[in-house]
Amino acid sequence: MAIILDNIFSRDSYGVRAERLHTIQANLPVIQPELNAPPEITGWASGCYDIFMQKWSGSETEHGESEGATLDVTLKEEKMEEEYQNCRSTGMAAYVDDPVNLEDFDFDTAYPQERYQCIARVENVLNVHARHQAEGIVHLIPDVLITRLTTAMTDFKAALEAQDVERAEAKHATTELTDLIEYDTKKLNSLKSWWFAVMGKEDARIDYIGMVNPRPRHGGRLPGVPADFTYNFDTGIFSWDAVETATSYQLAYRAAGSSDNWEQGYHGSETSSNFFPGAGNWEFCVRARNQHGYGDFTAPITAELDDTLLPPAWVYAHYSGAPAAPGDAPAPRVEQNNVEVTWAESARADLYEIWRSITPINDPPGTFSKIVETSATRYLDYEVAAQTRHYYYIIATAGEQRSEPSVQAMAEILQV
Repeated sequence: MAIILDNIFSRDSYGVRAERLHTIQANLPVIQPELNAPPEITGWASGCYDIFMQKWSGSETEHGESEGATLDVTLKEEKMEEEYQNCRSTGMAAYVDDPVNLEDFDFDTAYPQERYQCIARVENVLNVHARHQAEGIVHLIPDVLITRLTTAMTDFKAALEAQDVERAEAKHATTELTDLIEYDTKKLNSLKSWWFAVMGKEDARIDYIGMVNPRPRHGGRLPGVPADFTYNFDTGIFSWDAVETATSYQLAYRAAGSSDNWEQGYHGSETSSNFFPGAGNWEFCVRARNQHGYGDFTAPITAELDDTLLPPAWVYAHYSGAPAAPGDAPAPRVEQNNVEVTWAESARADLYEIWRSITPINDPPGTFSKIVETSATRYLDYEVAAQTRHYYYIIATAGEQRSEPSVQAMAEILQV
């Protein structure tokens, strides 16, 4: 979930715009009895997210198809040059004693760089070959090479035509998306103005419509910046000091050194979190919230995380209300081409993480890695190989909360 940091709609990335519109479409009906926004706003809001996602997805699809068409042109162009060079080398040998007719092919000059000149060069070879054949000249390039060159040129021309079509469609999709963004920006400004007129500039519920409160002019209303924001590599816990007047906190993250949108990793009233975004080098920051809105983020901290090392078990039970670990060990059963893993349902769990280690026969478990998340209590593992052991354990999750790992279980795959 992209984090909305301001009300400067013209600077929205696609991800931030999507988050704004999703929030508006979902929440405006909830606040509308009090907001009483006019029909031109409510009518737009009722489908603004769906329409935006349709246009955005369509634009991404068209650009993907355009890139695919461009790649196809490159491949077809290379194929045509390859077939031309086959004809050239064969023709040079076939016409070695016939320099007058050989000169017609223009084989002694370099293959051109411009695409239209390449096509012209190939067409010349085909035309000369046809004329020589009609004139009964003995030393001819084999028909099979000429047929392949003809096919390669035809395919290249078709690829160029397809590229033109896909580029035009991609440009049209981009224009439609740009026009929609401009239209939505006007509606967002109208909604913001209506909100401030009816609800005022200090109502924290403005996040219902994907926006934030302006900074109070005289200060003292928004919460301060959390102090002592740290990450403990031994326990896998982020922590920070409580902020006076704060009712909740938001932990944000993004790839280290990037300009990506900040994404929400944790939101709640605790002053610590065991949020884990996955292996990689990440930046994290945290901010406090009260009834007037969000305060400023802390300065980012950087942490390089590794999901092959499992933190101590107590980390997963750090918060009250965390789901219980699956009570029984997972029960793997080897089939011909898969391992069926089942486990007992866990109280309060929404999802289950399956962690696996694959080792040679008779070896103990090695490094575990998470392979999937599922809401079921059964998983079919098709990544099987003969003479291996598969070790498994399960972690139950509920939102940001995680259980202790289950007891490990093992399956031996003797043959597949």
